[in-house]
Parts: sequence; structure tokens; C-alpha cells
Amino acid sequence: MWKRIVGGAVALGLGAGLTVAADNDTEPAWLKLAVTPPPEAPAVEHELTLTETVVGGSDIHRGPTSYGQLSENHLDFSYVAGVPLREGWQLRAGVAYERYDFGSLRGAVLPNRLGVAALVLGLDVNLSEQWLLRVEVRPGVYGEFSRVTMDQVNVPLILGATYLVNADWQWFLGVQVDPHFGTGIYHWDDVPVMPGAGLRWRFADRWTLLAMLPNPEVQYEVMDGLQVYVGARMNGGNFRTDKNSGRGKLANANLSYYEIRVGAGARYALAPGLSLEAEGGSAVTRQFYYSGADMQFHTDPAWYAQVRFSMEF
Repeated sequence: MWKRIVGGAVALGLGAGLTVAADNDTEPAWLKLAVTPPPEAPAVEHELTLTETVVGGSDIHRGPTSYGQLSENHLDFSYVAGVPLREGWQLRAGVAYERYDFGSLRGAVLPNRLGVAALVLGLDVNLSEQWLLRVEVRPGVYGEFSRVTMDQVNVPLILGATYLVNADWQWFLGVQVDPHFGTGIYHWDDVPVMPGAGLRWRFADRWTLLAMLPNPEVQYEVMDGLQVYVGARMNGGNFRTDKNSGRGKLANANLSYYEIRVGAGARYALAPGLSLEAEGGSAVTRQFYYSGADMQFHTDPAWYAQVRFSMEF
């Protein structure tokens, strides 16, 4: 099958995007993808990523009321194996774990932590030389983790498609279906379906535009194996709070958390299929939205620093 499929490519995290790069010496190994299978492709492909982010403290508000300083530690881990089923078909199976630790706040209006522990189950299909399709579900627990209940079980569905115009230009389409959808971005509390689109464009030698949420970037290849970039990050998700948290109507409630970061970083290929990334900048906003209670909390900007390790074999 294809060598690499890049995840999280469609607007608001709505699906997986498939990225193709020109086969030339200026393209680092971790960005290359072969549309046709290599002569001796491995039976099973493995993808492992580990990301650790620290966000500095900043004031959190609801209207004029301040609830103190909110800092954050964010851990994101995933492992996925790609198993060829037949020519052009690949089964994806793995695990994903994500955790946000915020510490204690005055008034206990927000959880100390939010997290996800889920399976990753999906299918990649090469429909033609130009069309690639991904179907993926992530059944798991989306909550505080202190008291796990069935109310915290969610099964988001992701559909993503890529149209390969050529090696320098690709379009992405996607849709996410989330039974617990409720976001403070648009206040569309009763709409569990969200579409999105994006593109990847290598518009000049060594320059690439990745116009796709949740991680748009402008990338520059300094040399083979070293890439620098500026971009944005949109993180978060939909969670269910604990039943016995002592928060009244905010207990056992749907809570959407999202944050927007703007920064710059560098990626270095330590070896084929092995890369290390360092990034820093500003967490422009972090927002919590209780859809049922129509209550929203937001923070002032804060600095952030991130390290990411990726492996493919």
C-alpha cells in the first residue's frame, strides 16, 4: 500500500488526510509517500507518536469573574498498526491515550483533568490512482478518569478522503460524527456532524503550505532531514464529567474543551522513520463549554512548549 498516511488533516480534526510528496532529494524521508507500493513493502506498518506539552499559567474567567490561574500538562500517545488486507486495502488497529492535567481551581467549577483512552479501528482504501479513503472509529472513554461510567463512553466516527492532483497538490475532504458533540466554538450543541476541507500545496522549492485544521503550517526544508515551520494547533475534544464531582448541574455533564496555539518549531529526522520535533509559542485561548448549562470559561494567553517523538517502521 502507500508508505505513509498523515492523520488529523481535515478541518476541526474531522478526519485523516493522506499526504503525498514529490520524489526528490529535497524532501525529507518522513514526508515521503509512495502512491504505488514499494517492491518489498513490509507486511505490517507501524506508527507511534508521543507528544508532551506544557502550557504556562494564565487567568481563567467566566464573564467578569476570575477563578485563578490555569496551567496545563498535555500528554498525547498513539500507536497504530496497518495490516494489508488486499491490494489497495489496509486495516488500521491500535490504541490512543490523551490526558490534560489542569490542577485545582477555586470553586471547583472545572475538572482537574480530562482524558481519552480509546481503541483505533479503521480502514484505508486506495479507490484509484487519485482517490484515497479512510474510515475510522475511536470507541473509548472520554472523561475525567476518576470515576469511569458508561456515560463517558463515546464512539466518534471519522470519514476522510484525499484527491491527489499531483505530487505537489492534494485536496482533503472529511466529516466527523460525534454522539457527544457540543462545542463552544459555534454553540452548535445539537449538531453531531461537522464537515471540513483542506489542501496541501508545495508552492515553491523547499516551501509547502498545509492548509488543514487542526494543524495548519507553512513549512520550509532547511536541508535534507531538517524542517522548520510556523503554524497553529487546535486541540481538545468532547468529554463527560463525573457524576459525583460535587459540581451540581455541572456533574455528569457534557463538556467541550478546546485550545488554539500559535507557534514555530523544527523537525529533525534522527533516522529513516524516526523524527524529533520541538515547538513553542502562545496558547492564544483555552475554552471550556458546558453545553447543557450554557456556561463558558476562557483563559488569557499563555506560553507553551512542546516536544514530539514519531516513529514509523
